[in-house]
Amino acid sequence: MEFPVSFISAGEASSTLTEYVPAPYFRKGFTLGGKPQSGELLICGLGFYELFINGTKITKGALAPYISAPTDLVYYDKYDLMPYLQQGENVLGVLLGNGFQNNPGGYVWNFDKAVWRGSPRFA
Repeated sequence: MEFPVSFISAGEASSTLTEYVPAPYFRKGFTLGGKPQSGELLICGLGFYELFINGTKITKGALAPYISAPTDLVYYDKYDLMPYLQQGENVLGVLLGNGFQNNPGGYVWNFDKAVWRGSPRFA
């Protein structure tokens, strides 16, 4: 599977020991003319994420996705949305967290100089 070259983020700012960048929240509404026959979502977070559909948190586990070195490997999760989708208005939400991607206390291990350092993002 190939993910897009660009990921979605709220900006390029990174957290430091003295300046914290708050967790961005993305929300997208959409309308369905009827109950769909299938619905799944693939998501990859550089940093951690929480996934919501119609106000229900459906994230697998507390820290999704698994931690990885983004220069070598990134993980993605697959969700079945059928139990949550409804005819009419629906809302998808993603709350992003830092993880190792934007670790504000990484000076001990030089995370502040890592080539993969950046703001939390997802695809």
